[in-house]
Amino acid sequence: MQQLVVLRKDLVNLPALLLRVNRQAGLKIMKPKKISDDNEARTIFKPLPASSKKRNALKKIRFMKKIFVLIASLIFLNQMTIIAQEIVVSSIFSHGSYDKFQNSFGYEIGYNQYINSNNRLGFTFSHSFNNTDYNYIFISDADGIDYYREVKPENQRITISINYGFDILNKNKSNLYLGPELGLSYYKINEIGTERPTNENDDYEYKSNYWDTNKIGIGLLLEYDRKIIPDNISVFFSTKPEIIFYSRFGLMGSSAPTMIGFINFNLGLKFGLKNHRGIE
Repeated sequence: MQQLVVLRKDLVNLPALLLRVNRQAGLKIMKPKKISDDNEARTIFKPLPASSKKRNALKKIRFMKKIFVLIASLIFLNQMTIIAQEIVVSSIFSHGSYDKFQNSFGYEIGYNQYINSNNRLGFTFSHSFNNTDYNYIFISDADGIDYYREVKPENQRITISINYGFDILNKNKSNLYLGPELGLSYYKINEIGTERPTNENDDYEYKSNYWDTNKIGIGLLLEYDRKIIPDNISVFFSTKPEIIFYSRFGLMGSSAPTMIGFINFNLGLKFGLKNHRGIE
């Protein structure tokens, strides 16, 4: 922002409209410094530091990117032939390759948008919990001694995902969807652990409480549904294997795996807002 300095006596002669324009333009009017020539009005501009200019430019670029994504999304949705919508509610069970999320139970809610009689775009939000105790033996880098560790977790996983399904069954009363899924996950780690040297009986307790955020995952969705009330309610079962990119490859000092494998199972109901196949 530029700073403008004018003589106090000149402010009397400036129209009120000009003052309002200056304020709206972000110009800050300051008291004048003493100038040798009191009869001559001088304007002093203080340029912004280069770092501030760079930050402002980056903010503008980010803002324009958000506007572009929003406009592109609206255009894309406007061009699609949407013939139906569904609300989805289900329970979820996940088995993971990471000890902290071995067996998780939770819920999932979603929204499906049918573009034509065979293709479907889905959005989901899931929240699952893992309370499965685990233990392991490790060698300490500090003293080279073997330790036995027991952990009681109360961990959580939150995932927002988008999927696209193709109906490969194409029946009136039942459907079988197959397609890719892309998700963004957040992991809440809340654990109480005890550990001791394998040749001793004294336990040491520790606690962990932190978030692992913005973990991208890719999966393959296979889902079967069958109508129990025509055009309104369906029961469905789905399975989805997925891979989560959990930590950066080659990261030193971290015991977290680079990738985590999950297999997810869902059982729930779909509530149709319109006959999604367009068939009576």
